[in-house]
Amino acid sequence: MFVIDITYKVGAEKVEPLREGHMKFVKEQFANGNFLASGRKPEGNGGVVLASFTNRAELDATLATDPFVIEDVADIQIIEFGVTSAAEALTYLKGK
Repeated sequence: MFVIDITYKVGAEKVEPLREGHMKFVKEQFANGNFLASGRKPEGNGGVVLASFTNRAELDATLATDPFVIEDVADIQIIEFGVTSAAEALTYLKGK
């Protein structure tokens, strides 16, 4: 399981033109079952994604296709963890 922390490193004038492509990428990842939750940070300077991938290499390869990464407008920090406890509705995540 991975937490992806996205922080913009440029102003909105460079991020906004890429948002439509980025959101298309995000929706594709939800459809593929790779992303489980996502949202903007309250500060408006990026977002956070909860992702389920088989391994880090697969995640890295997928993120390389995100317009925000391609155009180098955001820093990406990735935290990997194994789910050992979860709310009842999320018990299917245990062991990921």
